[in-house]
Amino acid sequence: MKRLPSIAVLVVLALILWGYIVGPLVGTFQRSITGTAPFADYVRFFDFRTGVQGEAMLGSLLISLLSVICAGIIGVFLAVILQRWDFPLRSACQVLVLVPIALPPLMGVAAFVKLYGLGGTFPQLLGDLLGKDPNAFALEGLAGVLLVHTLTMYPYFYLSVTAALEQSDDSLEEAAYSLGATKFDIQNVEFSAKVDTGKKVWSHNFPKSPNWGPILTTGGGLVFSGGTNDRMFRAFDASTGRVLWEFPTNSGIYAPPTSFTVDGKQYIAVISGWGQDARSMQARIDAASPGNFPEVPEGGVVWVFTVK
Repeated sequence: MKRLPSIAVLVVLALILWGYIVGPLVGTFQRSITGTAPFADYVRFFDFRTGVQGEAMLGSLLISLLSVICAGIIGVFLAVILQRWDFPLRSACQVLVLVPIALPPLMGVAAFVKLYGLGGTFPQLLGDLLGKDPNAFALEGLAGVLLVHTLTMYPYFYLSVTAALEQSDDSLEEAAYSLGATKFDIQNVEFSAKVDTGKKVWSHNFPKSPNWGPILTTGGGLVFSGGTNDRMFRAFDASTGRVLWEFPTNSGIYAPPTSFTVDGKQYIAVISGWGQDARSMQARIDAASPGNFPEVPEGGVVWVFTVK
């Protein structure tokens, strides 16, 4: 009984589609194939070799293809820039980039003609600035249609790519960098920043492993961390980032280190055990490039070290 409202809505939508879209199309097609040679007109229409109809069809296909390519390039570029780079007024740009969606088609075309067509604002400005004929900078014909199509359709590519980037898994990007991705991907680094300024002081690259390990910073100027597939637990100089000490544990370190004292002596404890995201991502890396990365057992050992 709970499904009856949904079924009723679907039936109403189906009737509307049939009455206003599908039905008229089917009726038009049936009338077009009546007569002694039902498909002769279709053959002449799709004959690209001769006739105005063939030329118009080729022109439409060409403009459509170029429009999709140009809109895709601009939409993807803007999505990556506005999602992965942080800069002033980024939020305002994320709103302004969607303005073409709000423009009614007729108003949009009229606006583009006034801006870029013969006698338009931009051709006049360029002509006055460069001392040339303004009409030389006007966009018309194929270039004008391509510009209008591109600037009105790129938001749909932008929205799709933006939604995909928002749902993307950062750990996959880290794994991609481990497999040789470019600098546009996230680097796998251990880094230190000044708390009062937020500025990065140093970084340490792990070229063959995502970094899954939380860090512990001590008052004595040490930074402890694991998190790599080489199973190492490391101590860094908090000021310079130099590796002061490292120890091979039984597994990868996914847990945060902790510090405590007993009888005035400081200890660092950490659990070595590869699990959850780190384990599944390591399996993906191994499957993508067999034999190029070390095997990491699941582990499950608590290691305790003395700070001297």
